[in-house]
Amino acid sequence: MLLLQLLFFSIIYIIGVAIIIINSSRKKKISKIGLIFIASPIVIGAYFFIYDKVSKNYFAKPNYDELTGRYHIVDATLGDFDKSSYNKYSLILNKDSTFTLTPTPNIDVCDSGKYELDYSAEYNELFFRCSQGGYCAHIDRHLNYYRIEFIIGDPDTGESIFFEKDK
Repeated sequence: MLLLQLLFFSIIYIIGVAIIIINSSRKKKISKIGLIFIASPIVIGAYFFIYDKVSKNYFAKPNYDELTGRYHIVDATLGDFDKSSYNKYSLILNKDSTFTLTPTPNIDVCDSGKYELDYSAEYNELFFRCSQGGYCAHIDRHLNYYRIEFIIGDPDTGESIFFEKDK
């Protein structure tokens, strides 16, 4: 498929060059159509190149090693959550798949246990396993970083607490 696309864009480019050469031999101005034929494959190629580079950062799915570290709250969409207390709460994900969570209001997860990573469950990629059950969390991916989102109550209400990895 890629080979066909390259062939197609090459033909368009060659046609554009031919149009410009024919018009220049007739002492006419450079043809706008020729420039469009030349520029189209270049612009489309540049778009896909940039998209490929950006999408790798934006859509990348962190693995266990990349998740390992200390996190703190950076945002909470709950109206009653005090911003000045964000740094009091931390989540630590260890390489051995264990975690430690500071008791956090509205998040009913034990203080420590094991976590599992599963990308087949959309919006529930992380599962925090405790002795009496567990709790799911979402990995909210952005261009150069990600946050762990604990959805509070009904997902349709949009209430969440976001933890971001300490630098």
